Amino acid sequence: MKTRKIYERLKKAAPYRNPFLQIIDIIWHKLKINTHPADYYLYEFYKGGKSWDEKKGYIGRYGSYYWPYETIALKDMIVLTNKYIQKHILRGMGLPAPELLATAGQDYTIRSHEGLKSHLAAWNFDIVIKPISSTGGANVNLLGWADGRFFGMEGEEWSSERIWEYLSRHKEVGCLIERRVFNVGQTAKIHPYSLNTYRIITIRSQDGKWHVPSHMIKFGCGKSCVDNITVGGIMVNLDENGVAIQALGEHFTRPLTHHPDTGLPILGVQPEGFKDVIALALRASHKFRMLSTIGWDIAYTAEGPVIIEGNTLWGGNYQLFFGPVVDGELTKGLKRHHFYSRYSREHIFPRLQKKSRWPWRRIRWWA
Repeated sequence: MKTRKIYERLKKAAPYRNPFLQIIDIIWHKLKINTHPADYYLYEFYKGGKSWDEKKGYIGRYGSYYWPYETIALKDMIVLTNKYIQKHILRGMGLPAPELLATAGQDYTIRSHEGLKSHLAAWNFDIVIKPISSTGGANVNLLGWADGRFFGMEGEEWSSERIWEYLSRHKEVGCLIERRVFNVGQTAKIHPYSLNTYRIITIRSQDGKWHVPSHMIKFGCGKSCVDNITVGGIMVNLDENGVAIQALGEHFTRPLTHHPDTGLPILGVQPEGFKDVIALALRASHKFRMLSTIGWDIAYTAEGPVIIEGNTLWGGNYQLFFGPVVDGELTKGLKRHHFYSRYSREHIFPRLQKKSRWPWRRIRWWA
């Protein structure tokens, strides 16, 4: 599998550099700006056209010139990776989040079909059910309420038996049941089936100040109730005023100007509540000062901005299309990592064993 992956990367870059020159270029990027070989291909550095300062700003998963993940301790990551814990911490800190109605699973409130029915009888509104430890919008279900019954996205009825069958499949990890929140204005019209959320990246510099180097908004597609790019959603880059300047769909492969379902324009639109969302992301980040970078998913509703969830490992694939995350003043406040630097990945990759002070002996070069 690794051999095939290496071959595919070499082949993809071959029109720009032959394999021998690619290897030389990879070594040069490692020496110059500490670029991991996987990121060399991910961000297509083999094509050229980018300055060294620009390339430094790309944050890689396995380490890069600037790498804010380094100071996140594994023991602290659970505050965001576990949605049950995150939900209670958000509420305890006075941060707005969707109302948690109940939890279901072998270690949670609802443990039987009878227990579920007693809860359902008290709810006469739309609900959202999602596993506590899911990622990428996987297995999230939105159930609408009408005439005393719950219905799925396709209009099919979800009886208490069907809901219990779904919850039982996730009983080991558990599920959250939340009250549905709604977008407002143009954000709701562009794709009314999903909750469309801002993705706000915050990074803490060495002086303790939080920065917002990247801000986007996501829209769902089709009749999906989630907006994640991994399930066909649209990622939209926003400028410093919150105006949409670039939109990509189908896993970043399709440039868009209008939503493919509703036909409504995306580019040039200024989604509601941008400044309030940024302010909430910064306020929440200060509360989570045990972390050093967070990717916030925030929805703007009639009640104002609401935190759907925070992510410690927010991914950076979109940098290939929207540009590097780190630039400007932020570059002055982050630690720099050179090829001879010792930086730690044990926090987010606990299986990694530190055996040498030389980083190239501790890195899975072709991971």
